[in-house]
Amino acid sequence: MRMFVSSVLVMFTLVAVVPQAQAQSSHAAPLTALEAAVQDHVASATADREAVARLLARPEVEKIAGEAGIDLRRATQVAATLGGEQLADR
Repeated sequence: MRMFVSSVLVMFTLVAVVPQAQAQSSHAAPLTALEAAVQDHVASATADREAVARLLARPEVEKIAGEAGIDLRRATQVAATLGGEQLADR
């Protein structure tokens, strides 16, 4: 009887521990996926900055900025430093 109880206890322990050991597999994204996401973000931000620069370089924008007394060179410099949500709100 003692052997039977010991066997059942060992079986129960194995059944309880094995699923937990399997559940500890890594759920983190691979490094290549993280690098690709960062590169996509950088490329998107660069494209957005270039779009703002193209917009500021348009003749009609230059005319309106001049009439409003806005230093377009300064605005272009500031636009080059924008990032994240500021660029998304352009």
